[in-house]
Amino acid sequence: MLESHFEIFRGTDTLYHFHLRNQHADVLLTGHPYFFKPGCYIGIMNVRAYCRSQYITRNDERSSYSFRMHDDMGETIAHGATYCTMSEREQAIQEVLNLAAVAPVVYLGSIVSVEVNMP
Repeated sequence: MLESHFEIFRGTDTLYHFHLRNQHADVLLTGHPYFFKPGCYIGIMNVRAYCRSQYITRNDERSSYSFRMHDDMGETIAHGATYCTMSEREQAIQEVLNLAAVAPVVYLGSIVSVEVNMP
């Protein structure tokens, strides 16, 4: 079983992203894309600073349950996955509240594929 952690990576869009994963490797929380890697660390620091119930907004649509984490100005910091049931979403929120403050940060590197044309 894996350890819960934040992971930072450079996506195929060449931007930096972060996720919070639980011990089962499920993505619980996703941050905004950033142009530079330090932006992800700031995003993770914001998640840790605002990781309390009053900063979680629940969004419900028919058979679609999700949540967002926001700061005290109402700006979205990160968002959760979409769940089929309200109880799955609530369980994920509880995991985020339990893990975000203590989860280590892992840098995964780049997942960008670069093609080089050789003469």
